[in-house]
Amino acid sequence: MKVPAIPVAQAVIKALAAYDIRDVVISPGSRNAPLTLGLTSNPYFKTYSVVDERAAGFFALGMAQQRQKPVVLLCTSGSALLNYYPAVAEAFYSDIPLVVLSADRPSYRIDIGDGQTLRQDGVYERMLTDQVNLAQDVTHATHAILQSNRQTIIPKGTDKKTLIDLQRKVNQYNVENVEKVLGAAIAQTDLTDRYDHKHQLLSADNAQSGLHRMAGDVIGTLLSIAGTDVIDANMFDEKLQHAASAHRANAISNGIPANEGQELVAGKLFSQLIRESQAVLPPDLPSWDQLCCDFPDCIQDLAGIVDSQNTSPGAISSSP
Repeated sequence: MKVPAIPVAQAVIKALAAYDIRDVVISPGSRNAPLTLGLTSNPYFKTYSVVDERAAGFFALGMAQQRQKPVVLLCTSGSALLNYYPAVAEAFYSDIPLVVLSADRPSYRIDIGDGQTLRQDGVYERMLTDQVNLAQDVTHATHAILQSNRQTIIPKGTDKKTLIDLQRKVNQYNVENVEKVLGAAIAQTDLTDRYDHKHQLLSADNAQSGLHRMAGDVIGTLLSIAGTDVIDANMFDEKLQHAASAHRANAISNGIPANEGQELVAGKLFSQLIRESQAVLPPDLPSWDQLCCDFPDCIQDLAGIVDSQNTSPGAISSSP
């Protein structure tokens, strides 16, 4: 097994193994060679070589979709990273976990005409759950760094002890941020598992169904927003029934299809859950939109009902 001499490459490989992310799709290049060698020689990882970056992106996307686990995309610097963009956009809007790793030129080599070099930082910014631009090591290729009159990484006159201390800070920053990004990818997978409701009906009788768990978390979140964990359950039932009746009447008068049976099931479930202690819904959960879509106006009605029954000590109400 070959271990890269570059500390940041070592940190990335160790973090991938620690988070049990094994599948890596590699688009070979010179700048990503240390990671490529380290990953391909490590039996823990299963690597795939796809030279064309656009094809590699969709290959990894399909794998992540089927396995419901994060898959790594690895490429060299410059336009190679841009060729992943279609797959990254598809992954973002489909909630498919991809981890994109790209080599980059040192900051002082950007915008001076170096080949395969562009401003990579934030290039996918609007299509990502999380991102980080890792810090350059100072104990690797130190002489080459110092030769540049544009570099600000190593202060002039830095002695060996100071250089080692600086590298220690670089290591800490890189490890913390790699773990943060990988943690976000794993969390995305966990949420998909928790709320896997594509083939499940909302049910008051099946506490393990994805929509059942999601409904419980919605209740918990609404209570949290209202600033209370105490509510008059009977009054809640009465107002929920009134809201459901109004919703059905509106549907009939406007010729809108309504599923009364499903609404009754939803009402039964929410009535049950309001009497239980619930967790707060994780932020930015895609399944919230799914619940709003499956039960139009349900969330808004529930929010209003909970807010009107706020009984927390010292609660303050306001009017627009």
